[in-house]
Amino acid sequence: MRSFYLGLTLALTVVATTACAPSVDKLHSVKPGMTKEAVTESFGQPTVVKAIIRNRHGQTIEVWEYNLALPDDPDEESFKKITATVTAGLASPAWLVQNTKPYWFYFLDSKFAKWQEAGDWEVELEQLLEHRLQVP
Repeated sequence: MRSFYLGLTLALTVVATTACAPSVDKLHSVKPGMTKEAVTESFGQPTVVKAIIRNRHGQTIEVWEYNLALPDDPDEESFKKITATVTAGLASPAWLVQNTKPYWFYFLDSKFAKWQEAGDWEVELEQLLEHRLQVP
């Protein structure tokens, strides 16, 4: 019985942390020049701050990572409904977990500069240190 409650607690924790992810649809709302506070108001706290660095050009660059919720695939949505019906709703909690994807938000001297899908961090870090970041 104890392991049942432990498993239930773990499942609810996973659901709670992934079901609350900001939507990838909100990316259009961030504009170059926004303050970090404005971005935080829209997206909440970042999942992780990847770096705060000063590159060889003297620019202070901060990179935040957000796990953003992806929209449901229509085929997947149909599968969820069928599974929920067949299992009399017992599988429904599993469908509360959202598909997420990591995105990096770049700040140049505390102002939002750009976002991009997360990639190879070691390559990205080397480029940030070597190249001048330009706001589009």
